[in-house]
Amino acid sequence: MDTDQRKKLVSQLINYEDEPRHLVNLLRAFGWDCETELVTLTKNHLENALNLFIANKIQAKDLLCWAECIEGREDISFESSHAEIIDACISWFVNPGITSLITPDVANIIKADLNTNQLKDSYLLMQLNSTGEGFYTHNSQLLNAQNDHNEYTLAEYVNTEDALKLEK
Repeated sequence: MDTDQRKKLVSQLINYEDEPRHLVNLLRAFGWDCETELVTLTKNHLENALNLFIANKIQAKDLLCWAECIEGREDISFESSHAEIIDACISWFVNPGITSLITPDVANIIKADLNTNQLKDSYLLMQLNSTGEGFYTHNSQLLNAQNDHNEYTLAEYVNTEDALKLEK
C-alpha cells in the first residue's frame, strides 16, 4: 500500500465521502503511525459534516463516529488559522456526555462560531451541560431526560447502543 492510497482514503474520511468506519478499516492496512500529515482538516470540513447532520443525511451518532475516526490521527493536520476551534469541535463531538448533545440547533450555533473563529456561544453550551443543569438548545430549552433511576441518558436523543448514561 502506498502513501497516495492512504492520502486518498484519509481525504475521503475528512470529506465524509464514505462511511467513516469503513474508511478506517481500510486505513488499518497502513498502521497507525505516519511520518507526515497527509491532509488538512479545515473549518469547511466541519461545516460540511454539520450541514449533513442539519439536513438529516446523517445522525448525531454518525457525526460522533466521524469525529472519533479523525481524532488523534497523525496523518491529519488541522487548518492552522482555525486549529484551536477545530480541535475543540472534534473533542466536543466525541464527548457528548461531557459537553452537549449535538442537535440541529446546536449545529447551527457551532457553524456560526466557526465563522467567527471563536467558540463563544458554543462554549456556553458546553458550560451549561457541565454544570449538570441540562442540555441547552438554541431556543433556551433545557432537556433534562430522566429515567426512573434519576439518570440523564443520551439514548433518547442519540439512537445508538453505545449511548452514555450520566448520573445526576
